This record gives sequence, C-alpha cells and structure tokens, in this order.
Amino acid sequence: RDYYSPPLASTLLLPSNMPVSPALAFAVVNGGNFASCLTLPREQTLQIFCTDEYRKGAGKVNEEAEVAWRFMGATGIVACTAAVLADKGLGAEDKKKLNGAVAATSLINAGLFATNSTMQNDVKPAIRAMNIATNLGIGAYALKEALGK
Repeated sequence: RDYYSPPLASTLLLPSNMPVSPALAFAVVNGGNFASCLTLPREQTLQIFCTDEYRKGAGKVNEEAEVAWRFMGATGIVACTAAVLADKGLGAEDKKKLNGAVAATSLINAGLFATNSTMQNDVKPAIRAMNIATNLGIGAYALKEALGK
C-alpha cells in the first residue's frame, strides 16, 4: 500500500482524503514530545507535562531527569525521522515490518503511560490520557497495516 508521505514540516496541511502512514502518524504524535524534551527549558517542560506536585517537589531539582529528557528527545527525533524516511523507500514486505515495529513501539509507549508509577503520579492526567489514546490508535493502525488487513 502506498501512502502519501510529505515532508515533516507540512504534515499538518494534509488534505483529509490522503492516507497517512503509521510511521508518519507516529512521527507527528511523538515528535512533539521529543522536540519539547530536547529544546524547552526544564521549567517550561514541567509546566506543560507534569503535575504541580512533581514540579514543585521532586522535579524541581532532578538533574538525572533533565539529561534523560534531553537524550530521549535527541534519540526520538532521529527515530521519527528514520521511520518516515524508511517508509518512503520501502517495498511492501519491508513496509509491513516497519509497521510492525511502529505498532510494537506505540503499544509499549501506551503501556508505559498507563502503568508506570511515574507516569501515573507525575504526568498531568490530560497529557497522559492523550499519549495513551494516540499511541493505542497508532499501534492498532500500524498492526492492521503490518498484518495486511
């Protein structure tokens, strides 16, 4: 199945009748998280993603989390870019494998947001719910495409 895969910068301008590949959906949904973790000042990131209790308590001074967020952001941006670029050039069978990897990653992400105590206690409920829902949706879509259904 061929998907329309525009450059990342224009993904939000897609006409509604053009399908978006699982890899592109993954990059759009998770790319924002990765970019903010890499580029935003810590206080701003905490205000967007974390509960007030965490932001004023353990999160206020947490150098390990600070560097982990930066590493996650840098690595995640590369992963999103690689998935979108690979998606453009793969044949049908390899695209199924890529979709399987996207499905697994998205479902793992949803599971971590749903069950990890840090996610449950320190991430704002709306941000957590949005990440669970979008990753479940992308995971299901990617699995469907990986299985060829």
